[in-house]
Amino acid sequence: MKSRIQLHTQKKKQKKSGKGYLFFIIFILLIIGLLFGTHYFFNLKQFRINQIYITELSYADNDAYQTTASSTISGSYYFGLIPKDSVFFYPKKELLEKFQDPDIKDIQISVTNNILNINITERHAILLWCNTDNSVCDYLDQDGISFSVAPQIQGSAYVVFVDGNNPQVGVSALSKQDVNTISTMIDSSKSLGFSIVKFDAANREANIYDSTGMYIKFDLDNSAASSTYYLKEVLSSDQLKNLDKSSIEYLDLRFGNKVLLKRKGVN
Repeated sequence: MKSRIQLHTQKKKQKKSGKGYLFFIIFILLIIGLLFGTHYFFNLKQFRINQIYITELSYADNDAYQTTASSTISGSYYFGLIPKDSVFFYPKKELLEKFQDPDIKDIQISVTNNILNINITERHAILLWCNTDNSVCDYLDQDGISFSVAPQIQGSAYVVFVDGNNPQVGVSALSKQDVNTISTMIDSSKSLGFSIVKFDAANREANIYDSTGMYIKFDLDNSAASSTYYLKEVLSSDQLKNLDKSSIEYLDLRFGNKVLLKRKGVN
């Protein structure tokens, strides 16, 4: 009787072992099927990027950016399982990092109809920031950000900002509000017959310089509209209707309706 019970127990163990092995094989086959299915699904053409569109750029090299984008989405993740040009899993963060550049103000990346859209907003130069002898200059944009080294420019294509410092790309040389105030004053002065070639700013005050050497002083905390109004008023006055700029050292607009004038050679 005892030997029969042992035999019956051994048969049960063999059945359990066989079932465990079968479940293991089924599990492995399911994993393999899942991997092959995943690979097949994500490699279908309708789920892959087939074109790259980058905004037409004024300053940067479009071809270089195309090459960067193409190389970034080439290859695959997870041992070749998912392609990097997948419309679902393209490396957006990596693309954003590679496109970080002082010349770029903003970048938006998206995928639509299998097209990778890279929409870039460039910084545009409106001023030059130069050292004291104008041997080194950087472009400044409307936000006052220095974003690119400027070549040696002949003539007066840009008004020059000098503050005694050496220009450095990526640095905020002026606040956006100050750039707006100074730019408005420069434009207004040009419309009134001045030829503004440079300016400086310190301690919340600015000076814009005419090509004759005469300069206009104004307070950066006053509105440009207010300073422009008083400039127009003083220039239309009987005393200054026929202003000889070469004889004037400066006009001072810092005190509202009390405009000060200093003539050259007069203390």
